[in-house]
Amino acid sequence: MTQEEKFKVDYSDGSPFKGIRILYKYLEEGIEYARKNKIEDVCIWQGMDSGKKEINFDFLKELSFIKTFHCLVFLSKKSNIEGLYNLINLKDFRWAVDDDFTIDFNRLSSIEKLNITYSKKLKNWNTLKSLKELYVNKADDCFFLSGIESLKKVRFIKCKFTSLKGLESCVNIKEIDIRFCQNLVEITSTVTQLKKLEYLVIDSCKKLIIDEEYLKQTINHVGVI
Repeated sequence: MTQEEKFKVDYSDGSPFKGIRILYKYLEEGIEYARKNKIEDVCIWQGMDSGKKEINFDFLKELSFIKTFHCLVFLSKKSNIEGLYNLINLKDFRWAVDDDFTIDFNRLSSIEKLNITYSKKLKNWNTLKSLKELYVNKADDCFFLSGIESLKKVRFIKCKFTSLKGLESCVNIKEIDIRFCQNLVEITSTVTQLKKLEYLVIDSCKKLIIDEEYLKQTINHVGVI
């Protein structure tokens, strides 16, 4: 997709997004195309355009069939995100908007895959009963995930926590990937409680000291970079 392409539908293996990828300034045209063609996978992105944008997400009222929705646009606080709650079939949600908006997951509880920056304005995590994959930035701790037993894969990026306490109740986790969490000092007491954990990768967590050989006794793959 070139810089000035209005939108592009691409489901090929090499595509950065499998579905329709719509450049922000052509949002209306791209959304109309997605609506007419019942495209279930939609990404809105900013391209090279700078500055925060005001979006009213009410256009999603006519796209309740969407299963994947990625928003990669810096949003102004004047944006109205209430329209998100029309996505009653949403499975894959990425929200990279460079600001913290209140989102009630109780109204988006069908999500299975989530990519988001943590904020205290994100409400009712415990209602995400179908969540399987989570990619989260800048989390203060792991207690917000307590009791999400469906979770199987989690990636923490640039999080602020010192330990993984709270994650032990996510009993079905198989993969944990931790990157650039500079305050992290201890994980062993938590990961050893996760009996289904098969894959643990730690990248650029400078304060963390672990005994790899000890962890490998119960975890199939342990990698420290």
